[in-house]
This record gives sequence, structure tokens and C-alpha cells, in this order.
Amino acid sequence: MPPRRQYRTPNATQGMTLSLPPFTRGVIWLLAINLGIYLILRLFSLSEPTKWIVAGVFKLLALHPHDAVHGAVWQLVTYAFIHWDTLNIIFVLLGIWFIGSFLESAWGTKRFLIFYLTCAAAGGLGSVALTYALRASGDANLFFTGANGAILGLLVAIGVLWADVEFMMIPFPFMVRAKYVVAIAVVVDLVYLFREGGLVYLGEFGGLLYALVYVKLMDRSPGRKRAPGVYIGRGLSDKAFEPPAKKPSLLARWRDSYYRWKRRRAAR
Repeated sequence: MPPRRQYRTPNATQGMTLSLPPFTRGVIWLLAINLGIYLILRLFSLSEPTKWIVAGVFKLLALHPHDAVHGAVWQLVTYAFIHWDTLNIIFVLLGIWFIGSFLESAWGTKRFLIFYLTCAAAGGLGSVALTYALRASGDANLFFTGANGAILGLLVAIGVLWADVEFMMIPFPFMVRAKYVVAIAVVVDLVYLFREGGLVYLGEFGGLLYALVYVKLMDRSPGRKRAPGVYIGRGLSDKAFEPPAKKPSLLARWRDSYYRWKRRRAAR
């Protein structure tokens, strides 16, 4: 869902065009780690002698609520890098690329990565809390994987701070505002979660709630510069944002035209 971008050339007026978002540094790291782990797990699962490695990775890095409460706190973050479902990893990779590059360009790499990881951790905490609330912690087969909590957090950030930025709903050729993309993603995620296992998997919405609190508090911070609303640039390497120039009012244009006429007349 690439955002609508503003494209400027030296000899042209501002106009709107569609382009893919840039591959920023933090986004590249996240894409490489998520995709790399997914491919390695899939590859090792093809051979019987190496399947124990897959089981070991899931045991060590997936989020097991009982283990996390009893010392395996790293699982609150590492679970977000473990994926098995093909559709889920595609959703995660696209979300990191399209939404993550937008946020990283506006915030910087360090702040973006911290936000991503804390959203994932909040989703993990929500999953653990809901597991115990539903008294399902005794289920040894219950564990959580995937970066859905982190992706929901990214969506909330862009939906709140850049609500009117437009995205293309790939593969459909029409534009949708960011605030509506968030609603669509939440509905799709709810359907997917209930199809997979039900109420206990709603814990990943902890990432969404954390992101909402984060951006609301950030929005009220004194001296914070208001983030712009659109991309501007010429290629995939663009990393800067700039708000679109406001069109002057009719009265202002008339006044400017009058002053230009007076200057030309005085120059004769």
C-alpha cells in the first residue's frame, strides 16, 4: 500500500504521482531478519534430520506465556521475528516496508526501531496477560509468533499522525486514507485471529493500544514539530518529508499580481 507521494521537478509545478516507498536502513534490517528466519525455518523443516532445529527455535524464541512469566523475558520480543504462515509473513513484510519506511523517514532509524520493538513487546505482554486472564496458561501447546502486534502499532502511528495521507490498496487501483487503512487492517486481523484460534490471540492488540498511547503523548509534547503529511522526492532513495505548499487565496493572488504590475511599470 504505497503512500501517495509528491513529486517535484526543477521545471514543473507540484503534482501528485504514485511511487514505491524507499528502503530505509531500519526497514532493510527488519525485512532481512524476518524473511531470513522464515526461509531458514522452512528450509530446515523439509529434511527430517534438521526438523529438531525448527522445534528448538520455536521452543526458545516463540512466546510461551508460562516460560515468559518464569524468566524467558526475551520471548516478548523474539516471538515477533518467528513466522510460519506464508500469508502472515507477506502481510508483515509489506507492512514493514510501506508503513515502516514512512515512519523511519520521519522519525529516524533509532526511534523507529525502538517504537517497532516496543510495540512488539506490548503485543507480547498483552498476549501473556490475556492468556492468564482466560486461564489458558496451563496449555503447553499454546504459544505466540508473528509481528502482527508491531504492525498494528505502525498502522496506528501513521493513522493518527498522518490520518489523511493516501495509500494504494494493492492490488486494487484506488487510494484510501491512512485512517481508513487502519480500520480495514484491524477488521482483517480480527477475522484472521478468530479463524486461527479465538479470543486468546487478541492479546496482540496490546501493540495497537501501546502505539495509540505513545502517539497521543508524543503529540502533546511541548516543542514537538508537527510531522508533515506527504512524501516529497524523486526516487526510491528518498528519505525526507516536506509538507505540500499551501495554495494562496484568491485575494492574495490578486494582491501579488497588482504588486508585480507596479514593479514592471516602475522599471520602465
